[in-house]
Amino acid sequence: MLTSFDCPGCGAQRTIHYLLNLEFANAIRTNAFLVLAIPYILLGLIIEFSRDDKVFINKVYNKLYGSTAALAALVIIISWWIFRNVPLLKVLQLLENAE
Repeated sequence: MLTSFDCPGCGAQRTIHYLLNLEFANAIRTNAFLVLAIPYILLGLIIEFSRDDKVFINKVYNKLYGSTAALAALVIIISWWIFRNVPLLKVLQLLENAE
């Protein structure tokens, strides 16, 4: 690590590994954001493949995956990046591991 900061995607491969092995607590510990984002991504894929000419599904898709949602996702990712590098969180993790 060049800066010693965790990026938003750090631990993604370990998180996927833990999820595939049904180790949800470990998956959340390695990258909680990814665990929470997977259902959103899967919903997007399901809606994308079932859109056709269904007005309701198109409205839902536009609300959840439109330009406003993209901006919100950017804000959430940047917030997660900052949040996971706050020193207080590192101290809490050390205390948790000491128990």
